[in-house]
Amino acid sequence: MRERRFGHPSGMSIDYPISLIDSETTDQVYPIVSSIIPPLSIDEWRRVCQRSLALESLQADDLTRETVAIARAPNSFVRGVSIYVMRRRSPYGAILDVPVFFAASAVDAEGVAAEMLNYLWAVGRRLDISGLRIWSNPAKFWHLRHDPALIKRDDLGVFLPRDASEDIK
Repeated sequence: MRERRFGHPSGMSIDYPISLIDSETTDQVYPIVSSIIPPLSIDEWRRVCQRSLALESLQADDLTRETVAIARAPNSFVRGVSIYVMRRRSPYGAILDVPVFFAASAVDAEGVAAEMLNYLWAVGRRLDISGLRIWSNPAKFWHLRHDPALIKRDDLGVFLPRDASEDIK
């Protein structure tokens, strides 16, 4: 397996700490999220974040709660956003469904994406999931993301089986 090194073009490796969204960050992140989900209003975004904030911890018995996580650069600017929820899908069993995954960095999008994927895999390992499904078109399906018929579809994005997490460095 080849080791990949992500970081600034200068060759410096940069860490992008991942955290759950907080009330101070909700409005700051809205311009990023609304750029990839144009139909999203600020009020709807605040409701999504409020539900995520109400979540003390992701429990295996609470499978429908969307969680908003953000990646920050060392200067505290938000550089990535993901929204995820645990779901049960046949034939996979438990998966982490990721309707929003966005690296907002012109300089180091790969590094931001790698940090967010590592975070999602860490959450997934805790919940014993079989893989991640990252949606490819969040704007198109945003208002339908809770629809059981849509959730069953296999063409929403890419499915990464659990073994794929070993390749991310």
